[in-house]
Amino acid sequence: MKKILLFSFVVLMSTTIFSQRKLDFSVNMTSPTASSTIRTGQSFSVSLTVTNNGPDVIKTTDTLVYLLGVGTTVFTQTATLVPITANISNGGTANFTVNNLQISGGNGGAMNLCSYLVLYNRALPDSVKDNAIGGNNSSCVSLKYSGTGIGQVAVNKFMSTSYPNPVNSVLNVNFNSFKNAQTFIEIYDMQGRLIQSVDKGIMEAGSQTVVIDVNALSKGVYFYKVVNGTDVSTNKFVIE
Repeated sequence: MKKILLFSFVVLMSTTIFSQRKLDFSVNMTSPTASSTIRTGQSFSVSLTVTNNGPDVIKTTDTLVYLLGVGTTVFTQTATLVPITANISNGGTANFTVNNLQISGGNGGAMNLCSYLVLYNRALPDSVKDNAIGGNNSSCVSLKYSGTGIGQVAVNKFMSTSYPNPVNSVLNVNFNSFKNAQTFIEIYDMQGRLIQSVDKGIMEAGSQTVVIDVNALSKGVYFYKVVNGTDVSTNKFVIE
């Protein structure tokens, strides 16, 4: 009898530890609309409505990543963490906005603008993922583009890079500040949790490098976000 009870307990624990939430969500881009015109070099915002088709809950501890695309091309440099501020139950909806998107280059005319969302949480026993690029994880709209063309898409005219990547002790973050501005850098884990914040105060306009000690962080994939006044840039790095 004791052996049977022990076996049942082990099976129950294994099921609990390795269980994964199951969900499916859909995305609807509510702005820009088909009547909109996007101009080269001009920043714009994208508004999205996410519907949880179930069966499980989308949680605030999950990581939601936004990507912008034009036609069949998805631009990975536009990867942006989108905070989930409240749990989304089965059948529920939530609205999100991604700011400071920009398009430059290429020929003007009709353009198929697409938004993609990827969701995941690798933390056991609460892991979940819905990371298909396309299907109901995406939403597209055909609108007008005014400019010399479409050759490049950037999440922001304000860009940043980091090295080395992978890194094991010190991360160097490079960016070009357009003006004297209050600047800080935040580091997030893959669950979207704030891990580290570096406040640099007012930094002068021009090329800047911020050195960040990451010795205390565990191995894995992280995101950093540079906030320079009203300009924001987000990128991924790996600690080995």
